[in-house]
Amino acid sequence: MRRLNPNNVNTPELSNDIFQNRWSGQVHYIDWERFKSLTKYYKGGSYLDLGCFNSPMPGELKRKYPESEIVGMDHADKVIARMREIFPEVRYIKKDFSSVPFHDEYFDYVVAGEVIEHLEHPDRFIQEGMRVLKRGGWFAISTPFDEKNRSNPEHMWGYTKEDIKELFDAYGDVEIDDTSEEYPLLMAWCKKR
Repeated sequence: MRRLNPNNVNTPELSNDIFQNRWSGQVHYIDWERFKSLTKYYKGGSYLDLGCFNSPMPGELKRKYPESEIVGMDHADKVIARMREIFPEVRYIKKDFSSVPFHDEYFDYVVAGEVIEHLEHPDRFIQEGMRVLKRGGWFAISTPFDEKNRSNPEHMWGYTKEDIKELFDAYGDVEIDDTSEEYPLLMAWCKKR
C-alpha cells in the first residue's frame, strides 16, 4: 500500500457535506454496474454494506430478497437518516468501523465499495469485516487501482493487486478483477475459510 495523504480528513461531517452538496442528498445509481459486480456471489441471506454511504444496493437487494436481513452501516448521520427514509425496509446503522455491532460469523456477505482507501487502518477494517462474516461467506471490496498521487485528499492509500491479495490472504481465497473500463478500479472477492 502506498500512503497518499499524511492527514486523514475523512470525518462524518465531511461525508455529510459531500452527500448534501456533491450528491444533493440523492441515492448513487451512477455506479450501478460496480455495485452489481460486488454482489455477484450474493444469493440471499444476511448482508452487510460497510460504508454504505448512498449506495442503492441494500435497498435493491431487500426488494430482490425480501426475507433476507440487509444492513447498511456508515459513520455519517445525515446520510444514514436519508437512506432510512428512502429504504425503510433496510436496517441502517450509524457507526464507525472500529467495531461492527454484530457477533462473530453473523453475516453471509459483506461489501465495502470504495471504502478502504479512506481509512487510516484498512487492515483492522478488513479484520473486523472478516470477524462478522460466516465461514464460506464472501467479503467483496472495490477501490481505485494503483493511485499514485494526492489529487484526492480523501484517499489515504493507493492499492495494487498485490496489496489487496496481502490484506485478504490470511482469511481465504481471493479473486481480483482490475478490468473496469470506467476508471482504474480493483474489485476483490474473498471467500472466508
